[in-house]
Amino acid sequence: MNSKDSIEAFNKLKDRAWIGDSDAQFSLGHHYRRGICVPKNLVESTTWFREAAEQGHAEAQIITAYCYMMGEGVAYDLAQAVHWWRKAAEQGHPQALGRMGVCFERGEGVKRDPIEAYAYYKLASMKIELHPLTFANLDDTMSSDEIAVGKMRTKELLKEINAKIAVRRAGK
Repeated sequence: MNSKDSIEAFNKLKDRAWIGDSDAQFSLGHHYRRGICVPKNLVESTTWFREAAEQGHAEAQIITAYCYMMGEGVAYDLAQAVHWWRKAAEQGHPQALGRMGVCFERGEGVKRDPIEAYAYYKLASMKIELHPLTFANLDDTMSSDEIAVGKMRTKELLKEINAKIAVRRAGK
């Protein structure tokens, strides 16, 4: 693609983003984040990621969460980061499930809750490989009764997530 074609493609992408296409908004966020066809601009990048995130784009929700966690393009706001990780986790996104496990294990942006951490980690581990110490750390601090409750909570959380996914799919 030559420079003229790239700019034309970028302008079409921007038009789609402006009319609400979440995939285009997500892509535009990457363009601004990396400085593709435009000067690098983290504020503009985060704005477009958040636009897509607000429409339920799970990958955009993850990136928006990290932007808030790192203070990239927005002020640092751990509560907002957790909000967006939770939104992506509600769609079953494995990275978000794992990150919510971290939040609950450490009490980052939420009240510390090892049972909830266990449930989120367990669901994440069904989709991606987690570091072997993830459960070892919890197993060292949780009683066998708490682990049993964590296993029950995992099943409940899975049902909650699946119900939200079903509602989302029915609405499309």
